[in-house]
Formats: sequence, structure tokens, C-alpha cells
Amino acid sequence: MQGNIKKLTLLTIISVIALFILSATLAAAQPAPRFLHGRYAASGVESCVTAICGFAPNGVPLYAIDGAWFDSTNIHQDYFTFEHNGTGTASGTLLANIGYNPTMPTTTPSVGLITYSYSFTYTINPFTGTITITLNSASFIWQWTTGQYVTTPATIYSTTTSPLITVGTISSDGSRIVLNFGVEPTGPRNVIPSFSLCGETQQVCAGSLVLTLQ
Repeated sequence: MQGNIKKLTLLTIISVIALFILSATLAAAQPAPRFLHGRYAASGVESCVTAICGFAPNGVPLYAIDGAWFDSTNIHQDYFTFEHNGTGTASGTLLANIGYNPTMPTTTPSVGLITYSYSFTYTINPFTGTITITLNSASFIWQWTTGQYVTTPATIYSTTTSPLITVGTISSDGSRIVLNFGVEPTGPRNVIPSFSLCGETQQVCAGSLVLTLQ
């Protein structure tokens, strides 16, 4: 009798484990939604290198020896609203930490808050869970709210960047999205208007945002 009980217990444990594995496999196999609808809170960090005169093909900023570049670390607190028709809007606050440029000893590091907003379109591959967000560049507006670049009255900038495509992954239930910067196949993005007359200002950023459905 005791042996039978042990066998029954073992079979029960195996069955429970099998059901758990099967449930996990089925959950993983569920396709991502084709469209989203709702508001997501987002946070994350990105690091950027801005080349005032653009990048050379080897990734080095042009005129780097003359100081025509700067780096920055940006901390995001954003909100994304997705509509079921493949469009959306984003707004948020960015803490920009602009680093010291060793080739320009007169510069000093600085921090400041930037608020911004823009609209976008998005597509989802439900089989891979890949989401692609394309910013409507003409809609992008921003301003400094703290730091050394604040103006009175406040200056609202309208900066277009081309291209600005962000790729990420979405959970099968659509409740969480991870967006990755710096993995786009489009290369450096142009910043318009350019900061100077020495060439097209370009920027490369790397980082990630985690979006959670509210």
C-alpha cells in the first residue's frame, strides 16, 4: 500500500509539472495583438552622442578634434497612448545630463529637464511580437523647463529628426512593451535644423524604455 501511495504521489507531481510546462508553452505560443488601445507609463535610460557636423562612415564625429560633438545621458518618464487604428501620441519629461567634452575645456557638464510631445504610427508583427514605432517628425515639440538653457519667455522648439524609428517587443497580452534604442537598421538620425553650418547634425542613441499598461 505504501509503495502504491508513493507511486501515486510521484505520478501526481509529474502530472502537475507537465501541466505547468504545457501552460507555459501555450502562453508563450500566443500571438501578440495586432493593435493596441490604452495608456502606458514608460521609464528608461538612453545614452546619446551628437555629432554637430555629422558622423564619418567609421562612426567618428566629423571635426571631433575641434570639439564638434557632445554626449548626454537621458532619463525618461513618459506616457504613450495607443489607438486601435495604428496611431498614437507620446509626452513626457526627460532629465538630460550633458557630459563634459574634453576637446572643449571651456564647456562644463550640465543637467536640465526637458518636456516634449509628439505623435506616431505603429505596426505590430503578431507572430514575432515585434512592434515598430515611427515618429511623425513634424509633430515633435520640446522645451527646457530647468537648467542653464531655460529662457524667459519659454522657447518651444520644433525639431524634426529623420529617420526616427524605434523597434521593440510586446508581450502576448499587450500589457508590456520594451522599446530599444540603437538597434534600428537606419543608422544615425539627422537633426533638423542643424546646429551649425559645418554639416548635417546627426545623433546616435542607445538605451531602452519599458512601457506598462495603466
